[in-house]
Amino acid sequence: MTTKHLKMACLLALVVVGVARRDACSFCFDEAGEMYGINPLVLRAIAKVESNFAPETINRNSNGTFDIGLMQINTIWKPVLGEKRWQHLGDACYNTKTGAWILATCISKYGYNWKAIGCYNSQTPGKSEVYAKKVFDRLKQLERHKEPQPVDSTMKAVMLGQINDLVESAQQGRAEKKVVKFVPYVRVPRQTLRNPPPAPGDTTPQEFSR
Repeated sequence: MTTKHLKMACLLALVVVGVARRDACSFCFDEAGEMYGINPLVLRAIAKVESNFAPETINRNSNGTFDIGLMQINTIWKPVLGEKRWQHLGDACYNTKTGAWILATCISKYGYNWKAIGCYNSQTPGKSEVYAKKVFDRLKQLERHKEPQPVDSTMKAVMLGQINDLVESAQQGRAEKKVVKFVPYVRVPRQTLRNPPPAPGDTTPQEFSR
């Protein structure tokens, strides 16, 4: 095999691996969305913002914490997840399910709206609104690439106007006045949110805290 052919073979292998990883992540978004009643497109948009779909991503924050994996799970969640779950965050599917669970807890607190999306990253006013805008921008990009479950065009126009208003309000120091619901949400049983998703291979019955 010539050097040229070897390079071509390597490039082809990288393309195949890339496609395989993208397909696997797609499956995980769908499964995680079904578990927590969340549109998988929203989870995809968050993953795009957080890690650009790179499951191996690890980032250090200015406060000394770290963000891990596809959905950038912060180390503040380690005590909640426990050591066994934490050790599985390198698994892209489990990382996605954990991110979906965190988002579902935000939805339970704020409703299925942009405040909940911002909560995934920060509960600090201003920061959360800017983050929600980033996720919205990614939603638009994913829709253009014909990802599944596209956002309704009429609702999209409402979303764009109001999310821009939220960001402008935050920048001007004005209180948030309104949020907008954007896709159907299937409410999950409250007990489903009491514990994180089980670690891969864990068949132990879930004991829900009260």
